[in-house]
Amino acid sequence: RQPGIAPMRFRIAAQLMVVLVLLGLLAAGTTGVFVYGISRDLLIHSAKEKLLTLTHDLSRRVVSARQQVVFDLQILAENPDTLSILDRRNTHADAEKRLTGLFTQIMEAHPSYHRIQLISSHQYGLEQIRVERRNARIVSASEEERQEKGHYAYVSETLNQPRRAAYMSRITARPEPALDVEDRPTTQLAMPVYLPAQDDARGVVVITLDIRHEFSRLSENTPHGLDLFLANGQGDILIHPDGSRTFGFDLGRRALIQEEFPPLAALLNGQQERVLFETEASGPSKSAGEARVAAFVRQGIEIASGDNWLYVGLSQPLANVLEDSRQLGQSILRSMALVLPACLIIAILLARIISRPINRLREAAQRFSQ
Repeated sequence: RQPGIAPMRFRIAAQLMVVLVLLGLLAAGTTGVFVYGISRDLLIHSAKEKLLTLTHDLSRRVVSARQQVVFDLQILAENPDTLSILDRRNTHADAEKRLTGLFTQIMEAHPSYHRIQLISSHQYGLEQIRVERRNARIVSASEEERQEKGHYAYVSETLNQPRRAAYMSRITARPEPALDVEDRPTTQLAMPVYLPAQDDARGVVVITLDIRHEFSRLSENTPHGLDLFLANGQGDILIHPDGSRTFGFDLGRRALIQEEFPPLAALLNGQQERVLFETEASGPSKSAGEARVAAFVRQGIEIASGDNWLYVGLSQPLANVLEDSRQLGQSILRSMALVLPACLIIAILLARIISRPINRLREAAQRFSQ
């Protein structure tokens, strides 16, 4: 055997082994990256669809709560005692007592009802009955405490509605002067009262909702780990994980949901009915700087209102969504660590098998040249 042939054989086998190992690792790595990317995309898509389903469910709960109030308004507007009180030709002392008792019973059954009023269309919208919560008690306002409400939109706008049509005011955190002693988010739902065979409304029945109770119910129905958002028709934030950003329009520091989540502009412009997106939220909010997956839907008020739309949304940190994909990535790395020795062994065997005829050919060539 001639000198230099053995080292040359080794070099060829070593080079083949290195190439085969690299090809094996490249194939395994490419497959791992592809599987990881597909897994990540599937997880994000699944999270978006789940958020959208939950968001639609929450929006239906908002509609259901409003429908319950409208149903109660219809009962009160068509109650014979209500008609008797608003018919100025009749004396109505007994009717007032019975209707006050009915208002009280309804409020006891609905903790979110903050106030119920019967307001006449005459005397500048003078209250005929007012039952409300004061210091955790349900009380009836005396005749001296009753006020004129004709200048409020929930009275003037409701008087222009047809029979059995409801009106909903804007949700606001401002207290009603001379009635509320603390700021609380509220909205008024009202229905006109028509006497039989008359075309002009004689008054309105009003239910004021304490929105904190409705918001609490929505939050309770939100799965753990998800953040709930609610905005009015202009995008003013009503519910947000960071409480300091809610009802800013009433406090001189307006905060808009479309500024925090720019993809929502298409929703507020009416171009889309729902939006699914990933975003790196920006702005002075609790979610700032955190990548998120979110789903928002546009929910119509469907009755005459100071706001035509509400926007309901849920979001989840992208890091939580991708937890499974991170675990998959770690599994892929562990698998590659296990594959490396196998690749090395297979490469050594293949290198020896492939290099053997090459080495023989080289040896023959060298012998022929000599």
